[in-house]
Amino acid sequence: MVKSILKSDLINYSENKEIDMEDIGYSTVIYEYHLYNRNIEIALGKIKHTYSNKNIIYYPIYLIIDDTPKSKIGIFEIKSENLIHNLEDDEVDLEQGEIIIFISNDMFNKIIGSQHSKNENDSEKIKNDYEQSSDVNIDDILFVENVNEQQKKMIYFY
Repeated sequence: MVKSILKSDLINYSENKEIDMEDIGYSTVIYEYHLYNRNIEIALGKIKHTYSNKNIIYYPIYLIIDDTPKSKIGIFEIKSENLIHNLEDDEVDLEQGEIIIFISNDMFNKIIGSQHSKNENDSEKIKNDYEQSSDVNIDDILFVENVNEQQKKMIYFY
């Protein structure tokens, strides 16, 4: 369990790292965030009203890798009365609430490392497939490494 920053004496959040069932099929905004000396992408799940009787609402925070949610890594909490003033174009202003990260640096590195190895293997497989194929025109292959932030606004949980 991880304690709330806004109501530490009253609220504890579960450190479950799974994607919440109600977030499957949900489309949300991607945010840039700095965690453990790395720039990463995060997304918020659906709003939770579990503690609204204590004037707190919260959202799960998910680590996004290659436009895919990989793990729940924390909680974004905000006072209920601040939510209306916090929404701008369906985007939550993260500076108006509190971000609680419950994933450890070691676990973070395992997730990032396993994804990095997978990407290297995928790139090698594509290269090998190309070298073995005589029917592929090099002009038909496109690698996109750094997608412009304007092109990458929303993530879809599946």
